Amino acid sequence: MRIGEKIKKLRTEKSMTQSELAGGFITRNMLSLIESGSAQPSLTTIEYIAKRLNVPTGILVSDDDDEYFYRRTALVQNIRRAYAAGDHRICLDLCDKLSDDVDDDELLLIRSECYLGVAKEEFLKGQLKSAVSTFDKSCETASKTVYNTSHIESEAKVYCLYMRSLSPLLYADCVDSQIHLGLSESDPFCRYARAAMSIDEQGSSNAIADDYLSLKVDNDVYTDHIRALYCMINNDHQKALNIISELINGKRTVPSPLMYTLFKDLEICCRETGDFKGAYEYAGAKVVTLERLLLEN
Repeated sequence: MRIGEKIKKLRTEKSMTQSELAGGFITRNMLSLIESGSAQPSLTTIEYIAKRLNVPTGILVSDDDDEYFYRRTALVQNIRRAYAAGDHRICLDLCDKLSDDVDDDELLLIRSECYLGVAKEEFLKGQLKSAVSTFDKSCETASKTVYNTSHIESEAKVYCLYMRSLSPLLYADCVDSQIHLGLSESDPFCRYARAAMSIDEQGSSNAIADDYLSLKVDNDVYTDHIRALYCMINNDHQKALNIISELINGKRTVPSPLMYTLFKDLEICCRETGDFKGAYEYAGAKVVTLERLLLEN
């Protein structure tokens, strides 16, 4: 690509007119001649135009094969800064300014981590259909890099298995992966979800749930729910009901997806303690909550 074509391409990408780019240094007519290839700019003019376009001078004089390198150089520090700060959406927006066709392992890893972060945000807000799609995108991106991304795929799988337990409509491709779920131990929700799902599957206490409770995290929503589940499998439904009721009515923040599970368990506890009116009310609350979680977000 000739230098004039590059200048025109960058200018149009930034929605600048020729007059805006020319400023007071060169005329609009001269810029038009440069863009069409009818005139060659001096080094001083190239430096001026690059500054106006907010790109390195090298990007204008480089060969086509080097263009990605110069674009990356201009953005990579901001990308790393946004990534380090946990600004996942901003980081992805910056990455999107670079081509997806280039196998850049560092940026692929950053993208996959950021997609994972966005997916978790969507999950906790109850935007489950969006979360499923974004978790899959995280795993798909992770598969393209040479770095070890097993922890990303493991965490995504745990979240998606939990969502599938709420509704078969919440299906993600990543649940079919062969990744070991134990690689998700660094994420608080994943630790809880694995413990809760292990109790549901076995119907009794087990090593995964026991290990979770051994962490002894006090005043934690997830920990208290696991304690309530242990009460339920030991047929102490009244104590479980008290624990879960305090979770719902207390001041602690309960993630939206967990509310469905809590209503489901309260329905069981009320039924087992003979409170059929309460069981009916919680059954209704469970249905309403699930319908809200399945809305398009």
